[in-house]
Amino acid sequence: RPVIDGERATAAASLNFEPYSYVPEKSVVAVARQANAPAAFKPGYVEISGLEIRNTIDKSYTDSAGQTQAYWSSGGGIYLRGAEHVTIRDCEIHHAFSGLIAESGSAEELVNRDILIERCWFHDNAKSTSWAGWNLALEGVGMTVQFCRLDPNANRDKTAKALGLTIPRSILFR
Repeated sequence: RPVIDGERATAAASLNFEPYSYVPEKSVVAVARQANAPAAFKPGYVEISGLEIRNTIDKSYTDSAGQTQAYWSSGGGIYLRGAEHVTIRDCEIHHAFSGLIAESGSAEELVNRDILIERCWFHDNAKSTSWAGWNLALEGVGMTVQFCRLDPNANRDKTAKALGLTIPRSILFR
């Protein structure tokens, strides 16, 4: 399986996410609006499949300006912001502060919609010295998580942490 490793990763010079979203600091893989896209634009119809995504904990990357940056402790292996019609399938996500973060805002263009996460394996996320960190931290409408394996986090919390900060009845675990 192909590996996307956050340790010493380099962001493309053309990477230009919306101001104040801090997308690169929050993830190795992201689906979020570019700064030059219309305000109402929602990135979508994206499939992320068959990947191993790892290493944001105490790691750094080179940003699009060529500067070394650290990943934020609120970041994840995959980060969604205002995305729709996204499928994440058959991925292994580990050694990130949080495995997958779907962050929504109050305006429609920032709400995640129609997200499918299936047959993924989340493990060893969170920092070993911290209580914080999740396999899944999800905000949005119409989210389905099915046939996934959520193992304990690196902090040895015995729960396979999933944080659902969603609109009621919008998340389905199978």
